[in-house]
Amino acid sequence: MRVDLHVHSKYSKRPSAWVLKKIGCPESFTEPQDIYRIALARGMTHVTISDHNRIEGALAIAHLPRTFLSEEITTYFPEDRCKLHVLALDITERQHADIQHCRDNVFYLVDYLRAQGIVHVVAHPLYGVNDRLSIEHFEKMLLLFKNFEMNGARNDVANDGLEAVLKALSPDMIEALSDRHGIDPAFPEPWKKNITGGSDDHSALNIARTYTEIPGAGSLREGLAGLENGQSRAVRHPSLPETMAHNFYSIAYQYYRSKFNLERFQGKDLLIKFLDRSLRPNGCDGKGHDGRLIDKVYCFLNAHRRTRPEPVSDDLIGLLRHTTARLLKDDRQFKRLALTGAQNDLPPEIGWFDFVNQVSNQALINFANHAMNHLVGGNVFNIFHTLGSAGGLYGLLAPYFIAFSIFSKDREFTHAVRDHFGVPSPANAGIVDAVRVGHFTDTFYDTNGVSLTLQQQVNELTALSDSRQQQITSLESENSALERARDGLQTRLETTRDELDKTTGELKTSRAQLEQETISAEQFRKQLAVTQQEKEQIDSEKRQLEDELQKRAIRMVLKSLYMLCRSPGLTCLVL
Repeated sequence: MRVDLHVHSKYSKRPSAWVLKKIGCPESFTEPQDIYRIALARGMTHVTISDHNRIEGALAIAHLPRTFLSEEITTYFPEDRCKLHVLALDITERQHADIQHCRDNVFYLVDYLRAQGIVHVVAHPLYGVNDRLSIEHFEKMLLLFKNFEMNGARNDVANDGLEAVLKALSPDMIEALSDRHGIDPAFPEPWKKNITGGSDDHSALNIARTYTEIPGAGSLREGLAGLENGQSRAVRHPSLPETMAHNFYSIAYQYYRSKFNLERFQGKDLLIKFLDRSLRPNGCDGKGHDGRLIDKVYCFLNAHRRTRPEPVSDDLIGLLRHTTARLLKDDRQFKRLALTGAQNDLPPEIGWFDFVNQVSNQALINFANHAMNHLVGGNVFNIFHTLGSAGGLYGLLAPYFIAFSIFSKDREFTHAVRDHFGVPSPANAGIVDAVRVGHFTDTFYDTNGVSLTLQQQVNELTALSDSRQQQITSLESENSALERARDGLQTRLETTRDELDKTTGELKTSRAQLEQETISAEQFRKQLAVTQQEKEQIDSEKRQLEDELQKRAIRMVLKSLYMLCRSPGLTCLVL
């Protein structure tokens, strides 16, 4: 049995991310039928939908084979209202209604789920839903829950940390926690925990990237029994901050696509086509991405036509439109994705990050150019418009700020939990988490305010770490060697310069000689031309003389014949 136990549909209405709240966007826009279709296409044997405190999405596909009702319950620790999410699997409509009455208190909720025999899983246990999660809350989870989720929206640091802590539990540790919090586990061997997997997908992009597998289970009943007996395992695909941000962009785009009916431009606008292929899963609308043939032809011609370049303004919308149009025209990868759907070797979230990165960088360059033009032109007050537009750009980049912030908090809390339970972090954790800063300057040893500030910063860093002291000391000790090397290079440079000057003088002399020889050759050529002309004149006169001699010889022969004919007694016959 393979099933993604944590998928959201359009019936999850209340987003937790403030960037989605600001634009009035729901938490998901995925149709239940699309979830069913995509999950089966990606190898799932069973399909369920776990919306927040609602079952309408699961009911919409309940008539289809191999489906069951689930929901993600929002509950609270009563002492401080720390929010917790719990997956309830294979429930009825009646049980869903009962859950809404007791979910305000996690202890009442767990008692009800146990009494009803409902298989339940604590979702993303190391993620603070409302930023109130503490190690004490996690200790109580270990006493209340048997099943823990490997969440597909978290990275390997959080999931691996959770798995390591769960495996390290012992009867003595559970007994100590029970005494500390006054909670008695209601299931046998509470130190043995079961693992499930769920993508926690909200955009349909990551359905079944993380899922639960129960070997040997053919039916739903066998699968849930195997889960409770510890036979399940989580098949995970690591998530990145780029993955979470990609989901935010996808949800927001699907929201605006529906709100402004952008589907009508799908086959006519290259940008819309690119966004569809980047931010919506293939076949999400049930009829594919490509649309009609005429739309594909129109989009292709529109992408390759020559248009007059538009002036770049400092208006954010206009600038983004111009920048994205240029990028889709000039970048072959992005154009190929828009026109044919061909993906490169990178994951979709990394490809989208590359696109957003290039667009934002070019936009910031244009903003900087506009600001400098305003300063040079004396248009000081126009700078504020440019700065406001630049601030709006950072608002559009908010999904990445939020995602990286969440992952950073997850990492810190995971390390704290591991330390608390005596589970060492991996050997490379420090390397991954370390922050390395390189500061390059050519005024460190000068006497000015900048160099003094830099030296003060170095001294503060030196006080934090001996290794940094060694690095800084090595740089200082190498300074004299660098100076000697510099002096040696200066000497070699001067010697080379003298040799170059000498060679340049010799070259000038050779050039003068060459010029003189060139002049002599030119004179000889001219003399040769004159001689050639004289020869041609003589040849012409010779030919004229020969012609004259030939004419004279003929006249003499004719004259002799004439005289002979006039002689007496000679009869002349002219033929």
